[in-house]
Amino acid sequence: MRTATFLPIVALMCLIPGFVSDAQTNAPGDPARPDSSATSLDWEGVYRGVVPCADCEGIETTVTLARNGSYRLETRYLGKSDTRFEHQGVFTWNPEGNVITLEGLQNRPSRYLVSENHLVQLDLEGKRITGPLADRYRLPKLGSQPGPEAAPLTETTWTLTELSRPGWPRSPGSRRGKRPSEWR
Repeated sequence: MRTATFLPIVALMCLIPGFVSDAQTNAPGDPARPDSSATSLDWEGVYRGVVPCADCEGIETTVTLARNGSYRLETRYLGKSDTRFEHQGVFTWNPEGNVITLEGLQNRPSRYLVSENHLVQLDLEGKRITGPLADRYRLPKLGSQPGPEAAPLTETTWTLTELSRPGWPRSPGSRRGKRPSEWR
């Protein structure tokens, strides 16, 4: 008789923790929260690119995003001056978790679409820029491409550090096991 009473109580006790857990994570009426750029991507870091400019060669733009919600924006107008303009503050995410707004900026683009290893600068209304120059509003994340800071291939000084070919010795001064004095 005791076993018949005890069994339903044990079964009920097993169900209660699961019910309470579900009720706490998904409140009634709240849809399950989907993954977003804010929650799923490694967005913290430094992004750099040159965006189009109406009266200069381009605007070199660097955006640094920190995990604590702060940002640093540096811009330089290429072909005009070497002056760098810097803004710092906090950024906020839109409700969908895919666009950030750099707070405190006036009369300039302040919203960026956050994607895998890059930001896309949006227009003043927060819409994606279209047209033939649309791809130039993309700021790659530094370190997401090969190279010490994803250095561009152009406008960079390159230094040859090693020249090799099949059959050539791997290190200077080691011509197939001979010392430099024996190279004749």
